Amino acid sequence: MCTSKKKFTRTEVYDVIQTVLACVVFPQSRIWISKHKKPDGSLIFKMGPKLGFGGLNINLVELGGESIGLKSLIDRIYDNEGIIYDDIDFMPYLPNATPSKTNFFNLFLGFKAKPAPQINYNLINPITWHIENIWCNGDKALSEYVLNWIAFLVQYPNKIPGTILVLRSPPRYGKNIITDFIRKSLFGPELVFSTSDLGKILGKFNGCVQGRKLIIMNEAGMLTGEWHKSNDHLKSLITEDYITIEHKGLEPFDCGHFPGFMVLSNHDAPIRVEQGDGRIVCLDVSLRCKGNFKYFGQLGKILNHPDTPGSFMSYLLDRDLLDWNPEKNIPTTKMKTETMQEHLPNPIRFIIDHISLWSENQVENPSTDLLYQAYRTWCEANGEKPFTNSIFGKKIKMKISIERKRAGSGKREWQYILDQSKIVAKMRESICEIEEFSDTPKDNPPIDSSTGMPIFNVPEITPKPEKDTAEALTPDRNEKGKGTSSAPPFTNMTQELFDSIIDQLESSVASSSKSTNISLPPEIEHVEVIDDKPKSPEIIEESAKNEPEISPVLPVSNESKSNNEAPPQQVSYPPGYQTREQREKRLRETAIKYGEDPDKFMTITEKDKDLSLIFKDKMISDAEMIQFAKDTDDDPDTLMDKDMDRRARLICIEIKIRKHEDDGEFRATPYDDEE
Repeated sequence: MCTSKKKFTRTEVYDVIQTVLACVVFPQSRIWISKHKKPDGSLIFKMGPKLGFGGLNINLVELGGESIGLKSLIDRIYDNEGIIYDDIDFMPYLPNATPSKTNFFNLFLGFKAKPAPQINYNLINPITWHIENIWCNGDKALSEYVLNWIAFLVQYPNKIPGTILVLRSPPRYGKNIITDFIRKSLFGPELVFSTSDLGKILGKFNGCVQGRKLIIMNEAGMLTGEWHKSNDHLKSLITEDYITIEHKGLEPFDCGHFPGFMVLSNHDAPIRVEQGDGRIVCLDVSLRCKGNFKYFGQLGKILNHPDTPGSFMSYLLDRDLLDWNPEKNIPTTKMKTETMQEHLPNPIRFIIDHISLWSENQVENPSTDLLYQAYRTWCEANGEKPFTNSIFGKKIKMKISIERKRAGSGKREWQYILDQSKIVAKMRESICEIEEFSDTPKDNPPIDSSTGMPIFNVPEITPKPEKDTAEALTPDRNEKGKGTSSAPPFTNMTQELFDSIIDQLESSVASSSKSTNISLPPEIEHVEVIDDKPKSPEIIEESAKNEPEISPVLPVSNESKSNNEAPPQQVSYPPGYQTREQREKRLRETAIKYGEDPDKFMTITEKDKDLSLIFKDKMISDAEMIQFAKDTDDDPDTLMDKDMDRRARLICIEIKIRKHEDDGEFRATPYDDEE
């Protein structure tokens, strides 16, 4: 089956293959990686143990428009190691940084927003106002922490913050509008994962969390029991900077793990907060904007302004985090102390209620039986399951140091010593400022949607000139053993081929149902040849036996990866050097001169590739045979290697020169030595 009636050059075909496919080779297995574009424009990687292309063919210009199987094209580029990597990892870098050289396939696709050269505070101030006054309920210290926390994800992309933000409010109060902006416009959908299913994050098959910078858990739709069962696992995930990723049908692999975690909750106490737990930052979202459609309409225009992502990215990069640590100096909030109280054992919560109306320094000595009976009555009224009398006594002694003693009367019964001042001091020591024991309680601001609302001035949108050709989505890709090269720009013709191939692709991932169409993903570049490479696998169905096989013309590009990089430098050729176009023209003229088909003459077969590996030895051997023939007056043709005819010699030289070009060397001859 041919993907299209259109004809494409070999360079265009190999550009596309290197752009959408990669193979990571492990000692006992391999993983094929393909890039896909989702309907929302985000790019994703899909992984599988093999590829399934069916009987797809491509019409090549070099074959006069005849079709060739996609199998042979991918096999050839695999054999040249243009799509082979040693390992998989996720190693993000700054939005304005150049990636370092590595030997692995980097799952990081780059931040979507690029820093603007100048910060437009007309666009920034509405965002920071919303974070301070809505997310943080007017708490300046808390809003500074939250803004620094977001900036940390950008300024230190290969570090994990180690804390989780928990935002609590009823629906439609302004929790999601900023997180949606971060996902769609700032980081990009491929770097943010949002779910209401804890199993996708904490389950065995956890491919959804690979390669993320922000993971958002929407507590709506999750049962309280699910959260409580998963608390310990979730808290460990918050602080681990490496994670084992497992996809169905694939060998697990370790991968860098640097996301920030957020929980958007509609209920009280979605996560258990224990005494001394410094990993959780609680935000009680203000209700002041409830139903204020004008405010959210203005903020929406700001967030949708084309200059906002770049300005906000620059603002985050400009924040001073030199002496800031996300795991230290976490602000104490009323919501956190309430959440901690909510998760206290119910005997402690009973004592808090029991003494809440006592005067300062009040002391009472109720009998153990009387206090336990009051505790059981409290549990029944609050829907709690009571502990036994013995465990009740142990809990209040261990947590808040309530002792008991024998009464001095004739009954000699046991009594508890309830000292209000000591209990309050103990609670303040362990749970900070619980509202009942706070010296300076903080009131919420009045809920008035028309009070204190800022007026946002939306800057005019300056239209940008359209570009002549479609740009490749080119976050940097890393090569093995040498400097990185740039992704070639996608022309309209290359895109047509790309679409025609991908439209026919079958699913390549064991855990997926059907493959999503791909469009304009970043390039996976050519990599340097290694000696111990595995043999080419059977990755595609067998094609026709008589089909000619073509060796890849691996493109060399010196174009920049993005508009932010410097323009490419002019390549300097040595004296007498012929470009590839000049050499191909000369080879075609040679074929016509000797009455051969130039297309077949230029088609590099598997036999040509094998001969090129031993070409130098054959040339030396033939030179010796010629000298021997001269010394013995024999016919040199009878002694020469019959495999090395005129075409084979010219094609082997061309293969060698192209190999040098792919390594960034431009030699007038394929060898340096005098032999």
